[in-house]
Amino acid sequence: MRRHETPPCTRFPDDGKTRLTIESDQQFALKLRYPGWVRRGAMQVKVNGTAVTVDGGPGAYVSWWRAWLRRQPIWR
Repeated sequence: MRRHETPPCTRFPDDGKTRLTIESDQQFALKLRYPGWVRRGAMQVKVNGTAVTVDGGPGAYVSWWRAWLRRQPIWR
């Protein structure tokens, strides 16, 4: 298994945001779990500060297939 991101940086439960930093310049699918307690349509994800489409709902995994850049920040 290849590791492409650093461990998440979060202040949960004080802050609902999580930050990941991509540590690879390869193409792969990033998969994040849509928390079951977050209502449908409320999960927001940003790559380099730009919102990306979240297709999925609570309890599912959502994924984005793309060529990533090293040190690319992901916010959820």
